[in-house]
Amino acid sequence: MELDWVTPCSSVEFEKQVRVWFCVVRLPEGERSRRQQIGNLALANLIGRHSGKTVTAAQIHRNYVGAPYCERSSLYLSLSHSKGLLAAAVSSHPCGIDIEFVSSRRNYQAIWEYIRNPLEPLRANTVDEFYRWWTVKEATWKLTQCQSPSSLSQLQVCDQTEAALSPIAYRCIDDLKNYPVCIAILNE
Repeated sequence: MELDWVTPCSSVEFEKQVRVWFCVVRLPEGERSRRQQIGNLALANLIGRHSGKTVTAAQIHRNYVGAPYCERSSLYLSLSHSKGLLAAAVSSHPCGIDIEFVSSRRNYQAIWEYIRNPLEPLRANTVDEFYRWWTVKEATWKLTQCQSPSSLSQLQVCDQTEAALSPIAYRCIDDLKNYPVCIAILNE
């Protein structure tokens, strides 16, 4: 199976020479059942790029909370999908990735109220600000494997004073029109 690359294998570097390899691929329309297979193939490509090891999509599995892993690699893996695109990330450090399709028709203030930590801002000033916060929360959620939508409100990630003290670092990638991407890593 060939991947339809939107963003080919790329990398971002964090402090302490921590590198995360990531890519974004297009999901075929109407083929939700193949999402896991396509995600596994994207992860296998990234593992090869990051470590030089040859890994097949069949060697990627899911743990008890649905997070991907590979028995043949000690790398950390993460996946996300939204409205026809899939994002994948691989690193030697725990990582999480999120991609979201920006829809102005969503009631983003209501969603923010549901996922907002009491110490975070009461409202997003713009749709773009909301999606940035949402992708940061989702990437952190995947990094920490909270795996419960209600626990998003337990994550405090949108307070700049706390961010400097946090062991979690973020990179937001805005290269894709209407699809913000965020990568979170444990930077200890």
